[in-house]
Amino acid sequence: MATQTSLDGFPALSKPKQSDQLSVHRVHFEWLCRSWAIAGVFHFLTFHDWRWQGLSGAILICLALAVLRRPTPILFAGFLAVDIVAVGMRMGPVPNHILFSLVMNIVMLIGLIVVWVREKYCANPKDVRSQWLLSVAPLIRMAVAVLYFFTVFHKINEAYFNPDVSCASSMLGEIGVIYPFIPKGGLIDILAIYGTLVIEALIPILMMIPRTRLLGGVVALCFHGMLSLHPYPGIYSFTATIVSLLSWFIPSGFFVTFRPLTIVTKIIYSLWWFCCGLIALALLMGFVPVLKNQLPAAATIGFSIGYYGILVYTVALTVAFVQHGLHNPSEVKARMAGLKVDLQQRDKLCALLTFIGMQPYLGLRTRMCFSMFSNLQTEGGVSNHLVVPQALQQTRWQQELVMISASSDPGIAAIAARKHQIPIMELSRRVRESRAGYSTTFIYKDTSYTCLSGATSTFGPLPEISSLGRRYLYFRSVGPDPSTVPCQW
Repeated sequence: MATQTSLDGFPALSKPKQSDQLSVHRVHFEWLCRSWAIAGVFHFLTFHDWRWQGLSGAILICLALAVLRRPTPILFAGFLAVDIVAVGMRMGPVPNHILFSLVMNIVMLIGLIVVWVREKYCANPKDVRSQWLLSVAPLIRMAVAVLYFFTVFHKINEAYFNPDVSCASSMLGEIGVIYPFIPKGGLIDILAIYGTLVIEALIPILMMIPRTRLLGGVVALCFHGMLSLHPYPGIYSFTATIVSLLSWFIPSGFFVTFRPLTIVTKIIYSLWWFCCGLIALALLMGFVPVLKNQLPAAATIGFSIGYYGILVYTVALTVAFVQHGLHNPSEVKARMAGLKVDLQQRDKLCALLTFIGMQPYLGLRTRMCFSMFSNLQTEGGVSNHLVVPQALQQTRWQQELVMISASSDPGIAAIAARKHQIPIMELSRRVRESRAGYSTTFIYKDTSYTCLSGATSTFGPLPEISSLGRRYLYFRSVGPDPSTVPCQW
């Protein structure tokens, strides 16, 4: 008789014992904690120059290593809490996946606290790990689906479908410079443009359907592993994040019998010890004054290890998942447990993520809204999106543009060199945060102004921005033609 599986991935021939269920959920809990900590290690390798320095950075990486060593609810809660504080304290124009990870950290931490309190004072307490998985998993899966939706939706614009500037074709070309054997140009660019859209739309659909869940995971690993060949800092960090988040779709029973090949296990452990050595070196350089001038060298080494490490990580997991799925086909069809969810909490999270993704179309900020590598432009009163009308914007923040003539601030000068315009709100934020003494000359409504950072009396038409507004108002620069918007993160 063929073995069937229940909602948890248990054999359905007999009712599983409560102790067996707890064991399965414990294994899945440990997998999720470790994979999220591994994502943190890859974040460290990419962003340790701003995210991981100082006391909070040292505590954070120590907690990440502790979670990898022994993933308990208390240690994992501590890791989540410190990560929230570390990112929140430095919140600015952070990469999109760091913002998304921050939201996921908050969801996971609140879930742990609520479950722990509820079970502690419950007449019939249950296992915290099991209840956390059942309550948080539907929220995480919904959030991942929303993220993928916006990565596709933002790409439906004129510039993305223009092979000369499309992120798909330009990134493929940049990967081809490093790996000449990868084909590019002509028809290949067109296939990359439409293929990227199809794959990014297909991954969440495959992950939602029980019978195709493992296939979706393999497609995601291959696709994001391919993207990680690009040398842009942060892409492999995003891949590590996705690898962990997609683990929430896999049945708990899958991880109980999951046994990677011996060579895969050895490769992963070797990579782990390399990362530990680099982390220790980077922390030492960050805290010992004599060694601080060597930090750039450590950053270069860190990026190299992370860049090649994520390839090893994704290839090893892909091989292990395929090998396991072929030998355990019944587990591939298993459904995830915990389909029940508080609809009110789900709707709140969905509304928050949708608001973040819709910000460009509402006239709000155009960075940190899941529009990474999409060629999207909504500034300047002309949107290149093919679906959302410009009239949907509720503010004039994106519409009032200035042209930079010259600036002694390097960041503002780079915009002037590209002959781009920027929203006046963005210029106001940059000038107010610039080093005192930097001068900037700009043209606004056909009138030239020169302002001096640190001297508010010279700011002229630049609007006042509160300290909270400076942490929120981030806009991209605007080129002359919406159909030729370059690829930006």
